[in-house]
Amino acid sequence: MESILDILTKLGEAAPRPMGESTLMTDIDDMNKVLHDRSDDSLLNIQDTEDKKLVALHQLYSDLVHVLYFTKPDLLGSLSLRMIELTMAKGLTPTSPFSFAYYGMALATMGKVEEGCRLGRLALKLVDENASSSKYKPMVISICYNAILFHSEPLQSTAQAHH
Repeated sequence: MESILDILTKLGEAAPRPMGESTLMTDIDDMNKVLHDRSDDSLLNIQDTEDKKLVALHQLYSDLVHVLYFTKPDLLGSLSLRMIELTMAKGLTPTSPFSFAYYGMALATMGKVEEGCRLGRLALKLVDENASSSKYKPMVISICYNAILFHSEPLQSTAQAHH
C-alpha cells in the first residue's frame, strides 16, 4: 500500500482524500453530473486508450483500491473517483470496469443507490464486452453483486452471477 502510494505521488497524483472531505464531495457531485448526462451506450463505447502509462497508472489505482477496501475504506471514494476521471478523460483500460464498480459502490454507500446500481451494471457490461478486461470478470462480479446490486436485485441473482 505504501509503495503504491509513493509511486502515485512520484507520478504527480494527489493523495487520496477521506470520505466527507468537502472538496471530495464537490468533485463527486461534479462527476455525478457528467455521468448523469451521458447515456449508457456512450459510456460503454468510450475508446480504449493506447497510452501505456495510463494503463499502468490505472492498474496501480486498481491494486491500491483492492487493498484499501479492507484497510482504509474511507479512501475508496477518492480513489474510485480518480479512476473514473482517468477513464472518462483518457479512455478505457483493462482495469476500467473497476472504476465503474468501485465508484458505484461508493455512491451506493452514500445513499445514491440508483446511480450506484447503474454503474455496477455498466461495469458488468464493460467486463463482458472488453476482451482485455475479461480476466477481471470474477472480481467485478463480486464487487458489483456483493457491494452494490444487493440493494436492488434478489439475493438469488448473486448466486447465479457467481455460478
